Amino acid sequence: MKIRYFSILLMMVFCGCILVEDPGGHHHTNSEPYVEIIYEYPCTEVEPYNYNAFYCDSDWDFICCTWHIGWGCREEWCLWEDSCGWEFVDDYCVY
Repeated sequence: MKIRYFSILLMMVFCGCILVEDPGGHHHTNSEPYVEIIYEYPCTEVEPYNYNAFYCDSDWDFICCTWHIGWGCREEWCLWEDSCGWEFVDDYCVY
């Protein structure tokens, strides 16, 4: 049983960040201690493409940019103030 928990912990450490908490107020019937492990993805604000965007629009809480992706097609991505990284919004092609 302990080997399984140790293996899971090792996998999580090598794949990203973890947060270990011991929340108070939880009552358990068994004698094992309660530890909650929450996996957190690394947050990055690196743009989705490694070249300059064709067009960007911004407001006080977001920035949205459009990139040419080839064959007359474009993708729009946004970075919101309260989000973690760029989020895909839409793709379209102009022929």
